[in-house]
Amino acid sequence: MEIITIRYFLSLAEHLNFSQAAEENNISQSSFSKAIKRLEGDLGVQLIDRSRHPIALTPAGKCFHDRMLELKPQYQQAMEELAAFAKGDTIRLFICPRSFQYKMAIEEFLQQEKDIRVRMEETSDISEVTQALQSGKYDFVISPRPFDLPEDVRATVLYDDALYLLAEASSPLAARSSVSLKELDGQVVFGASYTRLLTCELARRFGFSPRIPPSPEGREMRRQEAIHRISMNLGIGIYSSRDLRPYRNVNMRCIPIREVPDFPVVLLERSGEKGSQAKHRFRKWITENLVHFVPERLDVEKFNRKTYGQ
Repeated sequence: MEIITIRYFLSLAEHLNFSQAAEENNISQSSFSKAIKRLEGDLGVQLIDRSRHPIALTPAGKCFHDRMLELKPQYQQAMEELAAFAKGDTIRLFICPRSFQYKMAIEEFLQQEKDIRVRMEETSDISEVTQALQSGKYDFVISPRPFDLPEDVRATVLYDDALYLLAEASSPLAARSSVSLKELDGQVVFGASYTRLLTCELARRFGFSPRIPPSPEGREMRRQEAIHRISMNLGIGIYSSRDLRPYRNVNMRCIPIREVPDFPVVLLERSGEKGSQAKHRFRKWITENLVHFVPERLDVEKFNRKTYGQ
């Protein structure tokens, strides 16, 4: 059974006339009739009642027609997407971490660039991003800058950020002006999915062994819950400054991490690869505009003053 034959059948069901349907599809009536016969043979049922004038759909034909009509929009969308791939107008994007702000930015881009499509996938694991890009599955990655950047991957800074240790104000670590990751050996570190995986990657890269509690009741801990546990001095956390803006009035303190003085979000792409016009437009837009969709960077001095009521 061929797709074009199904298209012939849908046309015949619309006109209920072999001659008109054949003319609409630019095919001779004889070839058109043979195609419909072949479709009936493939399906093992009669679709057309040829004894009536005008012809009519049999009950089986009506059933097949209704189901194929339901699939028609999906088929048309698939053809449009494949055409966009052929022209190089589809951007394959990988995002880390999952972010509704990034999705809002992409939606705005698509509103402005209606002839470009973006196929987007997400991950919470920063350790996956460079390998995913190198595999050729994606054109771009938006992610905090990986700690190990391969030579064949180019990074363009989209906006700056920094990592901080988050501790309750009475914690011994809260009085420090900065902290080394190696000092966090054995410390309980709370975090949601992305933060937990980021902590694991930091531990692998910089050689320390934090205690990361398992997710409660087999579910992923939410950021709000993790920070609440930190505020109760049950442990510490490692967070990007922009992620902490909603929590700036609670009794906690941010401490700079010496090994990671900055942690910018970057656009990753393969070096030396020839880009399409669509890729050029996406690169230019996202570089200029993504920063407007994310929270402002945290004023850490102000955050820390508030924790001590100053």
